[in-house]
Amino acid sequence: MELKKNGGQLKDVEISEEQSVLPDGSLHKNKHNLDLDHVTNKGVPVITIDGDADTFDEIKAHEDSIKQHAEVESLEVIFSKELTDFIEEKRKEWHETNSNDILEEVGKRVTKELLENTKDSTGMIESIGGNM
Repeated sequence: MELKKNGGQLKDVEISEEQSVLPDGSLHKNKHNLDLDHVTNKGVPVITIDGDADTFDEIKAHEDSIKQHAEVESLEVIFSKELTDFIEEKRKEWHETNSNDILEEVGKRVTKELLENTKDSTGMIESIGGNM
């Protein structure tokens, strides 16, 4: 579902917990003009709504049930939980060993994630040959 409001877009995006995400939308410095109570007015709000809402007016009708979970920025990569846990574990290992091998392992894993397992709403990854 894609809904338009004041020149912006509301998107119903389905992703897997195992996927990373590269969102499209507003930057933190820009207002998105959604005019919803309980939702930040900048960046890309990540929200859920109780009930069905296919238009902006229907979203406004369910406004009391809107829950904002996060606010992200266009082109701000959001890694999967699995990759985030891997990076955190490797960060701890690196602090203990200072090994460049760990940095190389993390770099390879992040590159693979970006190119093969990232929901890219911007088209940037495809433009460099990823997500094939």
